[in-house]
Amino acid sequence: MSNEIALKEKKERLWADFALDTLGRKEPSGAERRKAEAYCGARRLAIELEFEPTGKRESYVKKYLELVDSFAGILKGEGGMAGCDFGTGKNIFGLIPMEEKKKLQEDLISAIWGVLYGNLNVTYGGSRSGFLRDSLDTGSWDCDNSSTLVFDVAREVGVPVEMVIVPGHALVKTNDFFFETTSKGNPVYYPADRLYTRYPVIYAITSELEVVDAVAYSNRGTAYFNEAGYDMAIKDFDRAIGLLPKYADAYKNRSLAYFFRGEYEKARQDEEKAKEILRLMKE
Repeated sequence: MSNEIALKEKKERLWADFALDTLGRKEPSGAERRKAEAYCGARRLAIELEFEPTGKRESYVKKYLELVDSFAGILKGEGGMAGCDFGTGKNIFGLIPMEEKKKLQEDLISAIWGVLYGNLNVTYGGSRSGFLRDSLDTGSWDCDNSSTLVFDVAREVGVPVEMVIVPGHALVKTNDFFFETTSKGNPVYYPADRLYTRYPVIYAITSELEVVDAVAYSNRGTAYFNEAGYDMAIKDFDRAIGLLPKYADAYKNRSLAYFFRGEYEKARQDEEKAKEILRLMKE
């Protein structure tokens, strides 16, 4: 067996074992993920388009899933981590030196960044609503939407990751690193033990899709608020808080909605709650 083939097979085993070992559980297969509710981005679109015609909602979900498939295909093909079968293999990862584990994660981060800004040629930017559907239409991605895409793609290729939700921002974390999906020029990532130094307030570090849904509800609530739909905005902020009780951003936004609806005491209470959460999390 040539050295090149042996190295390729070793790399395949290591990536597979990284996927199985990091969280200590088997990730769903690609076929299992075909169910839209298994994708963070598809769930986000379902929330954004809940009151739109079913055909429109399904069209955007299909477009997003095709993007995830394309992205994952590049990572597993010549354009990215060539020859890697991320989702299968015998678990020998515990025998791999720590530095080699970390190198695999760094390679993944660099490959993802390269696909985002090279193969897919996305641009960093936002919209008034911050909706994922806008990113799909325009090719302009903010931190929430690009992190959502990266989260789903990493899971699609079998690498466990978590979403990190902080005030006004979202990013993605592997076992040993966290990285900014909207960095320009070069991939920007840091050791996981520096996460709280860089972001003293963290609302969630999670792979639970329902918790991540809180961001989508908060964004939709903000969109309603911007159109003076205060009743609907409050309902969405309620849902966001129900999913993520320490989500101070949602409390702040609900406070504003109450204020403009003339419910000043409720507005004051929410503002105080947001301040209390931030104060306690910084201590």
